[in-house]
Amino acid sequence: MNDNIITQDISLHNRKELSISSVKKINNLNDVLFDIDTNFGRIKIEGKNLDIVSLDIDKGILIIKGEIDKLEFLDKAKKKEQTSFIAKIFK
Repeated sequence: MNDNIITQDISLHNRKELSISSVKKINNLNDVLFDIDTNFGRIKIEGKNLDIVSLDIDKGILIIKGEIDKLEFLDKAKKKEQTSFIAKIFK
């Protein structure tokens, strides 16, 4: 087995406890929103009474408890600036 393969596990138990692996950085956290960077892109977690149960920086594992209402996965790649068709013609 190749040890260089990066994987990500996400486990949600009864919408009360969330475990995420491959966590690189926590951008923002409060009791209603967590914004984290992972090896697979950004994830936003929304809910109520959110709190960190455990954070293992070496292993990249984050465990959150609270009322978890929403998980939003954001694209890892930055979107290219879109230029209108007319702007391209007049370059």
